[in-house]
Amino acid sequence: MAALLELQGSQFPASVAVIALLGAAALPARSGFLLQSALGPGAAWLRAALPWLLVPAALLPVRIIEWPSADMVPKFVLTIACSVAITAAACGVCLPPLLRDSVPTVGRACRLAEAAAGTAAAAMSSVPLAAAAVAGGALASWWLLQQHAPTTDRTRVTAQECAPFLVGVTFAANALAARYTPLAVRPWLPPFIVSALCVGAVSFGAGSVWLGSGRAGVTAYVDGAGDQLIQAARPVLATFGLYGHTHRALLLREWRSMLALACLAPCTLFASALLGRALGLTPGDAACTLPATTTTALALMMPGGLPLIRTEWVALGTTIAGFGTALSLPLLLRATSLSARTPVVRGLAVGAAAHVSGVAALAAGGEIAAADAASVATVVVGVTRTALVHVPWVAEALTYTLGAVPTANDHEDAGGPRL
Repeated sequence: MAALLELQGSQFPASVAVIALLGAAALPARSGFLLQSALGPGAAWLRAALPWLLVPAALLPVRIIEWPSADMVPKFVLTIACSVAITAAACGVCLPPLLRDSVPTVGRACRLAEAAAGTAAAAMSSVPLAAAAVAGGALASWWLLQQHAPTTDRTRVTAQECAPFLVGVTFAANALAARYTPLAVRPWLPPFIVSALCVGAVSFGAGSVWLGSGRAGVTAYVDGAGDQLIQAARPVLATFGLYGHTHRALLLREWRSMLALACLAPCTLFASALLGRALGLTPGDAACTLPATTTTALALMMPGGLPLIRTEWVALGTTIAGFGTALSLPLLLRATSLSARTPVVRGLAVGAAAHVSGVAALAAGGEIAAADAASVATVVVGVTRTALVHVPWVAEALTYTLGAVPTANDHEDAGGPRL
C-alpha cells in the first residue's frame, strides 16, 4: 500500500500500512488467534507505554515561532468544537440504521493480553522503576558528555546528550502522575497532561539556569528526547491492527457501520475545512484544525500528506478536541441526541469525534460497552483519515477547499514526523 502511494508522489507512513495489513491478517479466526497469542501480551506492554511516549507531543507548541492574533484563537477553537459536534451528530444520524448493537466477546488469547495489560499498567506506574529510569538515563547522559566533551562544541550537542536523562525523567513523571493523580482530578487533568506539565516545568527550569532561557530548555527537550520518544511510538501504532481479532465480533457483525465510519471520515475533514474557511481562518490556520478529531499518535503523521498543517499545532488541536469533549460530554450527547441512542452508537460517535479522550470519558462515566466501541472507532477513523490525507488528489482537494492553491513541491516539502 505504502509503495503504491509513493509511486504517486506520496510519502505514506509505514505505520498506517502496517495497521491495515495486521488488522486484515488478524480478522480471520485462526490467523487472528495465532497473532493475538504471539503478539498480544507484547502489544499490551507497548500500548501501556504509549501515554508517556506521547508526553512530548503536548509540548510541541513551544516550536510555534509566531503565535496567532487574539482574533484568530476563538475562531480556531470554535472550528474544532464545531468539527467535534458535526462528526458526532453525523455518526448519530447515519449509524443507527446500520447497527445491530452487538457486544464483542473475549477469547482466551484476548484474556492473556488483558492479564499482560494489567501487569504493564502496574509497571508503568511503579515508583522503583521510575527511579531506575532516571538513574539509568543520568548515567547514559553522563557517558555521552564524557565522550563528546573533549571534541565537540557543547552548545551543539546538549539536546542529544541530555536526551537519555530526559527520557528517564519523562517516564518517571508519567509513572508518578499515573499513581498519584486523584481520581476526582483525572477528568480535568489526566496523568498524561500532568506529566507533560511536570516535564515542561523541569525543562523550563533547566533552560533558565543553563541555557539562559526557559523556552530554550523546553525546545531542547522537544528536539532531543521528545523527537526520540515520538519516533519510538511507531511499533505501538502497529499493535492497533490486533483490534482485528480482539474486536472481531463487532467488526464482522457491524461491518456496514465500520464502512460508514470510513466514508464519514473524509466527509468530516472537508466539512471542517469549509467551516474554518467560512469563519475567516487563513488556509494554514484552518488546515491545523483538521487533525484535531484524530488521535494524537496518528494525527502527528498528517502534516506529511498535507504540508499546510503545521506539526507544532497538531497536539494543541487534539488537546482542545479531546479534553474539551471530556469536560462537556453530557452537553455534547444531549446536543447531538446521542444520549437517546444505544451504547454502541454513542461509543462509535464519540470515538470518531474525540478519539482517546472520548474513550476515557465514557469509561469514567461507567459506559464500558460504549467505551469499547469508541476505541474501535478511534482506530478506524484515525487510520482512514491519515491514509486519505496522504493520497495526493485528496490532499489537493483539501488544499483547494481550504482556499489555497497546491504547488508541485507540496509533497516534497511536507513536514512532520514520518511514523
